[in-house]
Amino acid sequence: MDYNDYLLQLYRGTREVPVDEFPAFAFAATAQVLTFDSARIMSLETGDANAVVHASLTHNEPDSLHLDWEAISSLDTVLQSAMARPHQAYAYTARDLFAGSGYAVVRDYADRYRHANGLVLAAQEPQSGYWEGLSLFRAREASLFSAADERLLQALAPHFRQALAISRSRDTSAGGGACAMAVVTPSGDLEYCTPQFVRLVNLECPSWRGQRLPDRVMAALSRVGVMAFRGARVKMRVRRHRGLLFVYAMTDQPLARLSERELMVARLFSQGYSHKEVARALQIAPATARNFIQKIYDKLEVRDKAALALRIGPADA
Repeated sequence: MDYNDYLLQLYRGTREVPVDEFPAFAFAATAQVLTFDSARIMSLETGDANAVVHASLTHNEPDSLHLDWEAISSLDTVLQSAMARPHQAYAYTARDLFAGSGYAVVRDYADRYRHANGLVLAAQEPQSGYWEGLSLFRAREASLFSAADERLLQALAPHFRQALAISRSRDTSAGGGACAMAVVTPSGDLEYCTPQFVRLVNLECPSWRGQRLPDRVMAALSRVGVMAFRGARVKMRVRRHRGLLFVYAMTDQPLARLSERELMVARLFSQGYSHKEVARALQIAPATARNFIQKIYDKLEVRDKAALALRIGPADA
């Protein structure tokens, strides 16, 4: 599978694959571009003693893996090496790395779980301070991970972790996750975007309804050396990788607190519609429209239509 096709499949899966099935889907997709026999991703806390695993997802591994690894984690120098150089992939052969007499228990663990060769990358989560380690394993000792495999894992690991986060957020965030990001072609076509990204683009460009980024956004991001767009309400940063643009949107604007439906109601009501006219336009009950308006007032901390109109602003394109 082509690497760009992999990224598009991964991000589209966050929207199309059920949340409980997505980790298996993500591991299987990754194995098509970087071969491995088993894998795990762990969120763990390190201290003076053994590491404590707070969360773990595995692929082709038995349930006993987590407790067995915690028991030998203080001897597992792979973890120490990966943490010493975060975001850098680290390849090793277990029999060579743990050849010393004091590592018999680690060699036994690697043999039991068929971790003859490993490829590991660690990154620290900024909010919790926990370390997140992505580990890929090959069962045959002759199947070494190469320097090219290390570079490939470094490229795909951030996307793998972000896709897992987007998928998980579907459990708690209506409309498909709080991450506002999109995958865009150099010509501006949207290959993938989260619902939150659509909301923020609409916040900046209310009349936008296309399958492409708005022209003025794309014009800014297409300039050589430009890595960001700053609009009146929304900021975007872009990361270019292998012919694709990964665009991340953010805002401090109060309108971002509104759901897509609430924003539609707010725009109509602030333009002079009565709550009954809003109800007719959106084909909802008048009482539902009134409830929306009250929630909008509460979220935007306004008390009347005039103040709402000032918050909403003109419908610029």
